[in-house]
Amino acid sequence: MDTRLVVKEEDWQRIAEMHGETKLEHMSFALGGISSSGGGLRFLVRELVIPLADDYQHKREDSVKLTVEGEWRVHEQIGEHRVFIDIHDHRESDPEFSAVDNRGAAEQRRQFADLHKGVFIVQLVFGPDGSFLGRWCEGGGQHGWKVVDGVDVIGPDGFRRETPWNSPAPSHGAALERSVREKHIRSLPVIGERSLSELADLKVGIVGLGGTGMAFFQQSRLLFRDFILADDDVVEVSNLGRLGGATIADARLGSPKVQVAAREALRQDPELRIAAYEETFPCEALRLALRGCDVIVAAVDNDLARYRLSQFASRHMRILLEMGSGLRLSEGRVAEFGSQVRLQVPGGPCLVCMGLSLDRLESETASRDRQLSGYIEDTALTPGEIVHTNYTVAALALRNLVAYFVRHVKHSSYIYYDEAAIKLIDLGKEFRSCPECSTCGGGGPSVGGGGHLLPPLLFIPECPPPADTTKGGGGFPL
Repeated sequence: MDTRLVVKEEDWQRIAEMHGETKLEHMSFALGGISSSGGGLRFLVRELVIPLADDYQHKREDSVKLTVEGEWRVHEQIGEHRVFIDIHDHRESDPEFSAVDNRGAAEQRRQFADLHKGVFIVQLVFGPDGSFLGRWCEGGGQHGWKVVDGVDVIGPDGFRRETPWNSPAPSHGAALERSVREKHIRSLPVIGERSLSELADLKVGIVGLGGTGMAFFQQSRLLFRDFILADDDVVEVSNLGRLGGATIADARLGSPKVQVAAREALRQDPELRIAAYEETFPCEALRLALRGCDVIVAAVDNDLARYRLSQFASRHMRILLEMGSGLRLSEGRVAEFGSQVRLQVPGGPCLVCMGLSLDRLESETASRDRQLSGYIEDTALTPGEIVHTNYTVAALALRNLVAYFVRHVKHSSYIYYDEAAIKLIDLGKEFRSCPECSTCGGGGPSVGGGGHLLPPLLFIPECPPPADTTKGGGGFPL
């Protein structure tokens, strides 16, 4: 089972600085939730607990210890959290779990069996050069310690995957296999071999395989290798023009879109890994599958689905890429015509804080009725298929996602494409997290990093929009 720690970049930087700043050993702690899928377990860092100066009994070059009162202050903060992360450093040697560490770990497990049964314990030890090792166990369980395979560090500036010194897992970004290099021979000079290898390691879940979702999948499968596809709709004659690979026979048979997408992709590249779900979010099977993804792509057609996916991604500390396009007519003329791409990451603003209006949430039935009118607001007219718009927004979304992972190329949390004016607008700096936001805020209760700690209810509509509706909360109507 692949086991990882997921932490916001600002928190990881604070941990690294604390455990490398002096010649004396230090301790720090973190609390969070659990996100499990069929093939993996992720420990989500929700908040840090930093001991005060009075909490230490001593800090030396070769040992560190809290007072009894300091230990209890830490234990009192565990509350309903499912994960307790114990961090310290060794200043005079490479990171290793010493005999003293092992005796302390045994005592810690006995304490948790009595006080915090069912809470997982993760231990990290840093060395003087910044390298670290990690292990985990269930506090009250009977099984021994297991190795932490990696640490995913996520933030608005990018993503990186750190590998513990004791992990048997290969380093993120290992050399590309020859067959993969041949497929990307023209991309290597631009993206680089390491970045291409890192992208190939990631798992992407695409929710919604309409024109935009299908276009994104067709383009992204050249870079990513592992996919979850989800859509409960079937192929119809009216959407053949924007579903690449779908045939008139698929339309007559009512073939599921996800099966057609998987069929055509595997025909082109049999080495892809694809799991197809003829489901709509948030069914239980799909929620479990998406917890195993590194990136969730929201290519859905209603704001309720967007909001639910935004809350889900925040809860499980996943990267969410949302995209959409459309028209709005006024008095029989096109008033707005464009697309948006929004990137929600832990530590950054959520979709609501980037303009998703809670006043416009609608049921799936209402969304289907709106689809019949061609995604156009304020009119009953139905436009022809605008295939190029689907591919434009999909390419823009993929470019922005790749730039986020590559890091040396500029990306944005919000890009708006005004197709009527043929103009790209970077709105990323216009939006910030609202402190009271129930999805991403840090000033009050939010679902961020809660994982399975929180009840399964996804709809929590208490998030207020930013006060300045010209920069958030109002957003673009598309």
